[in-house]
Amino acid sequence: TMSTLPTPSPAAGVRAWSRMRAGLWVVVALTAGCKWVSNADYKQAIDALDQDGDGISEDNGDCDDSDPKRFPGAEEVWYDGIDGDCGGDDDYDADKDNWVASEYEGLATQGVPGTGGLRVGDCNDDDPTINPAAIDDWYDGIDTDCAGNDDNDADSDGYASVELGGDDCSDEDANVNPGATEIWLDGIDSDCSGDSDYDEDGDGYAPNGLGNRATLYAPEAPVLPDGDCDDTDPDVNADATEVYYDGKDNDCDPLTVDLDQDGDGFELGGTTEEDCDDTDPDVFPGAEEVVGDDVDYDCDGGSASFADASLAESGPLFDPAGTLAVTGLSELQIGAGPAHVWFAFAAEDLTLPLASGPETAAASVVAFAVPLDDSSRGIVRRQYLAYHPQAPTAYTPSDHFGFMVTSAPGSGGTDADLLLGAQGLDLGTERALRITGYNDRTDQALSAHAIFSGDTPYDDFAIGLGQFDRVHAVGCNSDGSLDIVSGDLSGGTGDLTTGDLRTDATLVGEGAGSCAFDSFDDPALSVALADGTSTASRVTYLRDTPAAGTTAAEAYAGIVADHVDLAEGGANRALVFVATDGGVHVVDDDGTVEVSGVTADGPVRAMVTGDTRGSASPEYILSGVSPDGTGWFAIGSNADGYTPYDLVPGDGASVLQAVAWLDDNGRIHSFVETTIGLRYGSASY
Repeated sequence: TMSTLPTPSPAAGVRAWSRMRAGLWVVVALTAGCKWVSNADYKQAIDALDQDGDGISEDNGDCDDSDPKRFPGAEEVWYDGIDGDCGGDDDYDADKDNWVASEYEGLATQGVPGTGGLRVGDCNDDDPTINPAAIDDWYDGIDTDCAGNDDNDADSDGYASVELGGDDCSDEDANVNPGATEIWLDGIDSDCSGDSDYDEDGDGYAPNGLGNRATLYAPEAPVLPDGDCDDTDPDVNADATEVYYDGKDNDCDPLTVDLDQDGDGFELGGTTEEDCDDTDPDVFPGAEEVVGDDVDYDCDGGSASFADASLAESGPLFDPAGTLAVTGLSELQIGAGPAHVWFAFAAEDLTLPLASGPETAAASVVAFAVPLDDSSRGIVRRQYLAYHPQAPTAYTPSDHFGFMVTSAPGSGGTDADLLLGAQGLDLGTERALRITGYNDRTDQALSAHAIFSGDTPYDDFAIGLGQFDRVHAVGCNSDGSLDIVSGDLSGGTGDLTTGDLRTDATLVGEGAGSCAFDSFDDPALSVALADGTSTASRVTYLRDTPAAGTTAAEAYAGIVADHVDLAEGGANRALVFVATDGGVHVVDDDGTVEVSGVTADGPVRAMVTGDTRGSASPEYILSGVSPDGTGWFAIGSNADGYTPYDLVPGDGASVLQAVAWLDDNGRIHSFVETTIGLRYGSASY
């Protein structure tokens, strides 16, 4: 039976013919008998043939001439283990970066020697820049190094960078992230809270010594001041209110001791001697008692009177075992400069028991000083404003004198006082008005005088310092005369250090029994007058032309006074009149006030209190003696009223004269003359 075979396709026919033709040529060559063909020649001949019919022979690069699907130019099918395009590449490394995916580890490529040994771990075989050896470019969304981590988490701490919507405030430090434990005071916001690393308790203060520092990775965190002495307790910081007796230093102030509320060094329930009132710093065992109140300052169970001592026992200037002898003592005066408070008096005869030995003087004016920077020392120096070893024969000094103390002009690096005095001299048929003084800055004595006709003695004196360092003095008497002199501290034609005056004048009919001087409105100088018969008044005269007379400035209705004094300090000033009935009247910008609770027999000395007191309104201190011999002082202002206190001397005697001042450290200084002697006292106010 004859069978029918399928008709081959044209392509198949071509391929069959090619193989047949190549075989025939080989047979012909083998049977021609003209030449021997070796195996190598045979192979070469075979290689030159395209045995798989793919159009490319082995000589032309066909890497498998038995497989028509494998030839140069064929489409590579990756990861099938076959080098389809005869490229000689590892079939498991499509991007040819010499890395293969982990699942193809150790797999060789058919017909490609040496394959199967590439490193594994390629996570993207389409991109030769992506493999485990690549350097990752963070935050581009590509795992370049095939590490398998979040490309938005460079430090691999499990938190994406805040710059890409995450909450890691430092994506370069794996120890910094929202899940980290905060390490306080290292300057790093470890837990990315955004808070200052120097404020653990969140009270707004950094520990002492660590203030004003920024926190790394927390740009919005505040830079805080220091002042926190316990940064684990939000109730403890420099702005907190101290809660005493709770065992904490709440306000971080070493001066506020928890068991010492008033800061006087004595505790309540502590290790020191018990404080009987821990709310008052002036009350503690051994404290100085304060005159005129019922407070037990020294915690001894009762109050005490004003502490004072005799003049000889009042400071290192004196020999406490010595004897003070004073004859013909005139009025006591008081003044205060920046360095000392001064007490002054005039005496006919005087023996001072100085530590250096007894010192005698006659018809002299002397002042004693207590240092304001350490008033506990008492009286430390004396200064004569007028000194005579024996009584002068050419004149007789007046019973009264004017006195003031102010700051010495010029600069010398330290506070220095200027003492000024005004005194009358009886020349027989004439009288002289003398300026005396001492400049502590230049260590110069001042003295100059003018002579006026008439032998009527002066009843009172006043002195002051005006513009251009010019000193002005007035002497007044009850017959109506007002004598005026002025001189310069140094330089010019009226130099008081050379005894020369600048101006002098006498104004007949314009004086009074008591006067006070004020240079506040210089060149219009002011004199307050009290004559005991008419209304108290104030007149002015021109500095450079006093002989032109005075101009009435003010009359104080309802006040007929025997004495007047001026309290002056800076812009604060008040006139103090002692009326004929003993009432004390104070006139200042707030009006006129009669001080209740006090009367005066004789002059009242008036001063502005220390600079730090009375900031709301000026405060004054007045001192005098009641008709019954009780010394007193009163402190206050016209706006707020006055509080009087008794000055009870330690010798128990009646008081003849008394002066007092309250310094800016809150200490009272008193100088009294009793029927027994002179006494200086000091106490807290």
